[in-house]
Amino acid sequence: MRADETRLNSGLLDAESCIEQIFDGESKPSLRTFREWQAKGLIPFLKIGRLTFFGAGEVRAALNKRCRIQATEF
Repeated sequence: MRADETRLNSGLLDAESCIEQIFDGESKPSLRTFREWQAKGLIPFLKIGRLTFFGAGEVRAALNKRCRIQATEF
């Protein structure tokens, strides 16, 4: 496991911290978009009382599974 993967798999994060961990500075989605993905069930999250937490590794895996487009060969 690479150091980046270890960092992504450790601990629970709030939405803003999760966005910062997963995306580069200019390519990151807005908090509103991230919350829409959460509401649609596109990314996994944990609810503890009123608080919502995300595992950066789990979110990245979900995005890779749902959003990655495979190149076709000619």
